[in-house]
Amino acid sequence: MFYRGVLFFLLFSFLIGCSGVAPLLSKSEHPIAIALFENATEEPLLALHVTSTLKDVFIRRGILIVSDARAASNVLSGKINKFEQVFLSLNTNGQASESRVTVGMEYIVSRGATPSQPQSINASADYLNNSDPSQDRTAKDRAIREASFRLAEKVADEIEAVSLLAAS
Repeated sequence: MFYRGVLFFLLFSFLIGCSGVAPLLSKSEHPIAIALFENATEEPLLALHVTSTLKDVFIRRGILIVSDARAASNVLSGKINKFEQVFLSLNTNGQASESRVTVGMEYIVSRGATPSQPQSINASADYLNNSDPSQDRTAKDRAIREASFRLAEKVADEIEAVSLLAAS
């Protein structure tokens, strides 16, 4: 029974090794610290949504997040400088039935004492409006989380691409 478990583990390790998937330890060699982003908009709690989503995306990708910037190879910081809500369509009563939220931010990745050039990105998400204010706010918050996720994916892609170029 014991040998069967060991054999299974070795076979599993071999298959993972042959799959071309990089082990998580290689990404953890360069931890990143993510500072709370500044919210330069009037939308409440937007900085918390974006920052926590950034951390979630980086963790899912196997990148080590540290809280102490001195222990990190890279420090990600920035400012949320755009929040826009646009009505896309109206119902027969002239009320908004569909809206789009757009979140924009500027970020910098500091490698040691050398900050990168500021990068600006935007992401948006649509939602259906509701006549009940609490349900409408819930739908708007869901769209904000979706736009934050899209921003986080773009930032993570960009940082991974730069890291790959620096490694080669």
